[in-house]
Amino acid sequence: MLVYILIKIAPGKEEETLKKISENEKIKKVTEVLGPFDVVVEAEVEDEKELEDIVIKYLRGIESVLETVTLISVRKVS
Repeated sequence: MLVYILIKIAPGKEEETLKKISENEKIKKVTEVLGPFDVVVEAEVEDEKELEDIVIKYLRGIESVLETVTLISVRKVS
């Protein structure tokens, strides 16, 4: 299952947080963006348990991650 995770990062902690986020093997792409969120993460997970592990245990476990919003892909149109 393909998921996108929007992340807000504590000011001044962007570089170290991006590096830490990128260390997880399930995370395929990390994109820094402008707007209400700082980063969009693209991840590939097998099931809801794996999604929970990435979002709740891994990403929210990073001290400088202030907020996450998870979007689950239902269809990809080329």
